[in-house]
Amino acid sequence: MYRWRAAMKVNMKQISEITGFSQATISNALNKKRGVNADTAARILSVARELGYLEEESVQRVKFVTFLKEGLIADAPYFPPIIAAAEKECRSQGMEMVLHNIDKRSAVYEEEIEQLREDKSSAVILLGTEMTAEDMDVIRAITTPLVVIDYWNKDEDFDAVLINNTDSVQRATEYLLKMGHRKIGYVRGKFRYVPFQERELGLRRALAEAGLTLPDEMIFDADLSLDSHFEDELAEYIHSLHEFPTAFFVDDDTIALAAMKVILACGLRIPEDISLVGFDDILTAAYMNPALTTVSVPKQEIGRAAAQRLFDIIRNGSDVKYKIHICTSLVERESVLKLN
Repeated sequence: MYRWRAAMKVNMKQISEITGFSQATISNALNKKRGVNADTAARILSVARELGYLEEESVQRVKFVTFLKEGLIADAPYFPPIIAAAEKECRSQGMEMVLHNIDKRSAVYEEEIEQLREDKSSAVILLGTEMTAEDMDVIRAITTPLVVIDYWNKDEDFDAVLINNTDSVQRATEYLLKMGHRKIGYVRGKFRYVPFQERELGLRRALAEAGLTLPDEMIFDADLSLDSHFEDELAEYIHSLHEFPTAFFVDDDTIALAAMKVILACGLRIPEDISLVGFDDILTAAYMNPALTTVSVPKQEIGRAAAQRLFDIIRNGSDVKYKIHICTSLVERESVLKLN
């Protein structure tokens, strides 16, 4: 069992009366939010300690929470290695890890948020791939040690482990340029999660540095949700193109493999007619025909790093927030043609 310093939700009004600061300022200071003067924060923390507002709590388990809004990541093959690595690291530290989903579409979503707020015995690893700025209530509700995976918000301070999305896709695009491709299209996920936005930035940056653009007609929004008509829509898009890109970057491997099936069904060849580069390097990417060239993400390292940072917070606190970027590598296989 580990012990840590946590804020108890009592006596905030009393702290306000003694210090003369508003309860909002006190809350920001206790949660180490931006915008609070250092002297003000020190005064508030001093009074909070004197009143017993800050007292020791024990962490008895790690809760791995997956945030769902569209539900597309629930069964995605990318995430199990991350979860498994985090669980292995927890076991090595003598701590149990339990899995928990929180679904914004659920009728009991607000109750789930409240349960997170009231749970003082669980440190949390939060998988935030589907999160946007409007979902910050989840992060704010957690007052125990917390590390977020796959989501970042520049206006908030919290510990996070992230993929180096922008630089990774910029390098992948530069690889396509090196292979002679100048007409590069984009098959992007319809739901613009932060990781996908960062990948698009890397694609556009590489093209801009090469003096190229990404025309709207070279972009296809892929919807792989259960009620979508992805295959028909992509086939219609391919047949409507007046000028074919010679290559597509695709937001992730799941979309890339689905797109590969449609492209081949349309009578086109990969890579002779269209080259493809994916992102993630899921297991099946290497066994497709042709095998998919993709950005390989060290998924186990993400889970391990998140758990290690969490235990560091449990033992030593988190006065300084860490934003940890995990680097990637490009795996060259058979889906990219070198043009003359």
